[in-house]
Amino acid sequence: MKDKGTVIVGKKALIKKAGSQVFIAVVIGSIVVSFSVIFIKFLWGIKVHNDHVWAEKNTAKIALENNVKNLDELKRSYLLLDNNESVNARTILDALPSKYDYPALATSVENLVTKGSSPVVLTGFTGTDQQLEAQQKSSNPQPVEVPFTVTVKGSYDNIKGFIERLQKSIRPMKVANLSLSGNNADMEATIDVVTYYQPAQDLTIETRTVE
Repeated sequence: MKDKGTVIVGKKALIKKAGSQVFIAVVIGSIVVSFSVIFIKFLWGIKVHNDHVWAEKNTAKIALENNVKNLDELKRSYLLLDNNESVNARTILDALPSKYDYPALATSVENLVTKGSSPVVLTGFTGTDQQLEAQQKSSNPQPVEVPFTVTVKGSYDNIKGFIERLQKSIRPMKVANLSLSGNNADMEATIDVVTYYQPAQDLTIETRTVE
């Protein structure tokens, strides 16, 4: 015959043992779930990053394909322009230079002074040579103003002809201010002029960090 006290102790031991096993199982389960959540977040972060990378690569691929197409069209347009007898590529480049060149500007003005049937005498050419500070390349080039002042002497009609040559020259010249002194036969004009150049297109390859 079994002792009742022994049976009770045995049941308590079994219940305690079962409770310990459940606790251990819960702890292990919690650890597994926690690591699973962390691992899923890690994988999701990798997926999101890869999606961004592929999107940027696809954008770069489309831009490259468009550039190749535009290059072929540009070549055809350039050949058509360069074969035109009245307007060719050299004329366009002279009209809006791609680099800042102050001496070349002074030479252009000197040529306009003596050009045509109404020459004038150049008595002054002033401005600021910003060769060292001038922007020569840009990823988004825009026309840049280059102001200067020219002083000429001659008759009224000759000075008028010079101003017309300035405004009709292949290089854009905008007369900002005009001061006249003297008489119709012997006159001096001081002319504030603004011309332009446009920095060359910067074709450096852009790199981008995807986060």
